[in-house]
Amino acid sequence: MAGSFCHETRQPGQSAQRGAASMSHSPSPAAAGRPWYLATLGGLASYLDSGVLFATALSISLWQGQFGLSAWSVGAITAALTVSIGIGSLVGGHVGDRFGRKRVYSADLIVFAFGLLWLIFAANEPMLYVGVVLTGLAAGADLPASLALVGESAPAAKRGRMVSYAQLMWGLGIIVVQVVAKLTAFSGTLMPRILFGQLLLVALVTWALRQRLPESEVWVAERERRNGKKDRSWALLMRRPILGGLAFTTAFYLLSTVMTQFFGNFGPYAMISLFHFDLPTVTSIMVMIGPVGLVCGIVFMRLVDHRTARTAMFAVGAVVQLAGLLLLVVLPLDATVFVICFMVVIAGASFAGEGNYKVWSQEIFPTSLRGTAQGISFGIARIGAAAFTVVSPTLLHNDPKIVLTILLVATTVAMGLGFLFQPRDSGRTIEQIDAAFAPGPMERHSAGEATREHPTTAEQTT
Repeated sequence: MAGSFCHETRQPGQSAQRGAASMSHSPSPAAAGRPWYLATLGGLASYLDSGVLFATALSISLWQGQFGLSAWSVGAITAALTVSIGIGSLVGGHVGDRFGRKRVYSADLIVFAFGLLWLIFAANEPMLYVGVVLTGLAAGADLPASLALVGESAPAAKRGRMVSYAQLMWGLGIIVVQVVAKLTAFSGTLMPRILFGQLLLVALVTWALRQRLPESEVWVAERERRNGKKDRSWALLMRRPILGGLAFTTAFYLLSTVMTQFFGNFGPYAMISLFHFDLPTVTSIMVMIGPVGLVCGIVFMRLVDHRTARTAMFAVGAVVQLAGLLLLVVLPLDATVFVICFMVVIAGASFAGEGNYKVWSQEIFPTSLRGTAQGISFGIARIGAAAFTVVSPTLLHNDPKIVLTILLVATTVAMGLGFLFQPRDSGRTIEQIDAAFAPGPMERHSAGEATREHPTTAEQTT
C-alpha cells in the first residue's frame, strides 16, 4: 500500500500545539506585503546553482582544448563542483537551523562571487578546481537556507507554488546561460569568462538586495520556544517519522539527480564529443530545449498546490522521462535520437523531479530541522551523483549504452519511490507541521508511557 512520510493528524494531548496549529500561518509583515519579492531573492539561489552548473558544462569542452584536459580531468572538475555543492548544503542547512536563515544567505554569496573570479580569470587547470570548489560550497550552503525561508514565509495555500517558483528560477538560470552562450559562441575561450561574468553580476546584486530581508519569523519563534532548553534536534532527527522522511527524500533526490546531472553536465559534452557538433550548433540546440523545461515548470508551479493535480503531474512526468530514457537505450544512438530524447526527458523531469523534492522537503520536516534535513538529503544526493559524474565521460566514450541503462534503472527506482511515498496532505500550515512533531508525545512514546492514537500512513505500512 502506498504511504506518506507526513503526519496526517496532530498529536493528542497538546492543547497549546493544537491551538497554534488551528491558526493559519501568517507571514511577517515584510513577507506578507511582497511575498514574490522574497521568493525571487530566495529563488535566485537556484538560479545561481543551475547557472554555474550549466556554465561549467558549456565551458568544459573549451577548457579541454585550452588547458589540455584529459577525459578524467573533465569528469573530476565537474565532480568537484557537484561534491562541493553537496558539502556546502550539508553545512549550510544545519547552520541555518542553528543560527538563522539570514546568517547563511547574507554571507555565502560573497564566497560565491570570489569563486567566480577564479573561473573568470582562470589561466590553468588548478585555478579551475579552486573556482568550482568555492562556488560549489557557497551555492550549496545557500540552497537549504533560502528554500526554508521561502517555505516558512509563504501562505500555506501557496507554499508549493512559491517553493516551485524557486525551481522555475533554476530553469531560468539554464536558459540565460544558454542564450549568453549562443550569443558568445564565436568568441572562443572568451565565452566561459562571459558566462561566469554574468553570474558574478547577478550574485552581487542579489547579495546587496538580501541585506534588507528579515530573518524568518517562523525560525525566530522556534528559537524563542527553545530558549534555554537543550538542543535536541539531532535526537529528533533520528525519530522514526522524520528519519523515514529523510530516507525517502534522500533516496528520491539521489536517484533522480543522477539522471538530471548527467544531461545537465554532459548533454552538451556528448553532442560535441560523440556526435561532433560544433559549439554554435550545441548552444542553438540548448536554447531550443531550455524553454521546454521552463514552460513545463510554469505549469507545475500553477498546479502544485492542488493535491490531485500534483499526483497526476508526477505520474505523467515519470512516464514521459522514463519513455525518453528507454528510447535512448533501445534505439540506435544517433544525434537526432539523442536530441529528441533529451528534450523529452527534460519535459518529464519538470513534473517529476527536483521541483517535487523541494516542495516535499518543506512539507515533511519541522522548523527546527527543515534546513538540516534538506541539507543532508541535498548533500548526499549531489555527492552521490558526483561519484557517477567522475566516470561518465570515460563511459560515454567506451559505451554510451551502459551510461544510459544506468540512468534508466536509477530513474525508474526514483519514480517508484515518489509514487509510493510522496506527501498527500499538502496545504498544512507551518504550525500544523511543527505540532505534528511536538516533542512531548514523541518522548512519552519512546519511554513506553503512551503511543500515538493516530499513526502515520508510513508507519502503518511498516
